[in-house]
Amino acid sequence: MHVGRSNNKVMYELKGIIYFGHAHFTTHIIGDSAETWFHDGITTGIVCISEEKFNAISDIYQTRGYKASVLIYSIVYKNATVPTLAS
Repeated sequence: MHVGRSNNKVMYELKGIIYFGHAHFTTHIIGDSAETWFHDGITTGIVCISEEKFNAISDIYQTRGYKASVLIYSIVYKNATVPTLAS
């Protein structure tokens, strides 16, 4: 996601999703290479379960009967042009 004018852009990247359902919260954590982990303290304890790549998730707003409540973003670039991939 980009916010701002072309000469003063800020780029944000989705890093996590907090879901609510069944009277408690669960999370998806998204890594720098788009890998995802699922955490539910009741069923997984202190362990995060590795899942598919983020772009392979069909519906980020629901998982295992839980609905997304909070999306967590991190600033990737500030006041800079967004880099392009070299061919």
